[in-house]
Amino acid sequence: MTNINSEKPTNRPRWSRIVEVIALWVMVQLPPALLGMAKHASYDNFSGYLLTLSYWAAFGLAIWIAYRRFRYWSGQRLFHDFKWRDLGIAVLAYLVIIIGESLLLRLQQVLYHQQSTANNDAISQIMKTSPVALVAFVVSAIFLTPFLEELVFRGVITNIFFRPSQTWLKIILSGLIFSTGHLSTNPISFLVYCLMGAVLAATYLWTGKQFNSILVHFLINSLAMTQLLVTVLH
Repeated sequence: MTNINSEKPTNRPRWSRIVEVIALWVMVQLPPALLGMAKHASYDNFSGYLLTLSYWAAFGLAIWIAYRRFRYWSGQRLFHDFKWRDLGIAVLAYLVIIIGESLLLRLQQVLYHQQSTANNDAISQIMKTSPVALVAFVVSAIFLTPFLEELVFRGVITNIFFRPSQTWLKIILSGLIFSTGHLSTNPISFLVYCLMGAVLAATYLWTGKQFNSILVHFLINSLAMTQLLVTVLH
């Protein structure tokens, strides 16, 4: 196990850290809310392009804020000392998530007769609203969301609470908070995202490299978006 740098010394009370986490959690949810304006929008006129660029710009601003807080709490750079071994670790973590998710979704189907998660169903509905929503969401989900969510749910949350040695508490907390940011209609669905968040946190904490968890998240979202695109465009 490779430990990350010690947490930045601070005199800030715990309540202020909780407020910061809540604010960042809300910030993660805001960019997709812009797509509510994309209903029936198209690229037949300038408004469709403006809405797409505004959506991506909102993501960019959120990523910049999250990165600044990540740097403050971790003292780390986003990209550092990447090796081919890290790619292997990312692929292994990705497979663990995919296998675990498959097993949990099978259990969900048996217990609740649901084949997908409410979160994926909601994403599918967003993508069907208009070509603008489809393009804007697919690009952001693959290339922007992994940076924003990893910086917040792993980079900040695993460094803002608990001592450096309390790795498992950090992993559990990251998984729980990450899952609350995704729609769930039953405990199994909640566990799907909790498992995903926990594995991503473990990837970051045990390698000490934030980019590793971003890479895993990129692989997950790339597969998910490919599957959803096939469904939506079928």
